Amino acid sequence: SWSWKIVVGNDFLKDFAVQYNSNIIVVPTVVDTKYYHNPDLHKKVRANEITIGWTGTHSTLQYLNSISPLLSKLQKIPNVRILIIANQKPSFSFNFDFRFWKQDTEIEDLMEVDIGVMPLTKDTWSQGKGGFKIIQYFALRIPALASPVGINKRLIRDGVNGFLCNDIDDWENNLKYLINNRNERTRFGKNGRIFIEENYSVSASTSSFLSLFH
Repeated sequence: SWSWKIVVGNDFLKDFAVQYNSNIIVVPTVVDTKYYHNPDLHKKVRANEITIGWTGTHSTLQYLNSISPLLSKLQKIPNVRILIIANQKPSFSFNFDFRFWKQDTEIEDLMEVDIGVMPLTKDTWSQGKGGFKIIQYFALRIPALASPVGINKRLIRDGVNGFLCNDIDDWENNLKYLINNRNERTRFGKNGRIFIEENYSVSASTSSFLSLFH
């Protein structure tokens, strides 16, 4: 309440802060779509495999537990692999490839992913998240599947750039749909990239950010 202005990353946080201060500015999590999160600057790899990928820290690996039995099932399909990028290797019982997260190789590692996932639990903590995984996926033309929690519902347009999955059947049906439809993966990826460029890129948020200082 003593603040001149308050900047928050999403509407959920805005709704909380506005209880104490009416001067709230939303500046979402953004990426540099020109020089960093730009798929045209990096070569797509593993064209003969379909990779379901997840990236995050060890503290968020717990969210994969809800779909780990499904990932175990899907990795048995020929030419389907699971890639986990994190700062700590998880101990899942199914077969998966692991990349230790490094800033120098972050984009190259993500470029191996054909379908990105972001499961979440429905709780207050998740409501406040910024959706960075999805933003990264979309910026690199990777379609995404996510739980319909918080900002995920704003980022994903069902059947346009990804799928919102309410239960395990949704996860399985939608993952299999994208595994079996390369053209749809491409279409979703292109739509996701456009969405990020227009709404969650550095250039799209420049004016909102600068407004904080006058």
